[in-house]
Amino acid sequence: MTKDGLYSQDCIDCQRLSAVWEGLGANLKNRVNVARVNRLSAGIATAKRFGVDKSPEFIFIRQGKFYRYETPKYDIKTFTAFAQDWFRNARADKVPVPSSPFDSLVTAYADHLKRGVEYGKSLYKVYPYAVYGAVGGVGLILLSLVFSKFRAAKKAGAKATKKAK
Repeated sequence: MTKDGLYSQDCIDCQRLSAVWEGLGANLKNRVNVARVNRLSAGIATAKRFGVDKSPEFIFIRQGKFYRYETPKYDIKTFTAFAQDWFRNARADKVPVPSSPFDSLVTAYADHLKRGVEYGKSLYKVYPYAVYGAVGGVGLILLSLVFSKFRAAKKAGAKATKKAK
């Protein structure tokens, strides 16, 4: 069993909770592992894995499931009660498998494509005629390439028929 606290250096509440977190570790010693993870530096992968996007965030991990502490009360007694028994009242989610480098690459590429589409839409709203011109220009270039290939194929066919005669 592990009780993780995800924090960030710029979070004032997180800095105030440091003493509470140490007290919780002392109360649960030899029963529950207590850890603090900085979600903006060394714990970026952990924060992404558990979907943490705010600080402070408290997660209790037990037997392949994790439970989010969503009570606004941050004291040793409440944290201890949550870790010992009250976590059963919280929604249990499966601990996500760490993403592989390939998964990260695919996600980054998909995000890049989404941003590109959003940028194209915003560009279209501001400069619709420029977008029409760019798309039309690309279309004309493609058409000219196709016609030049057909022309080259037609000339090659004509030469082959002359040689055959």
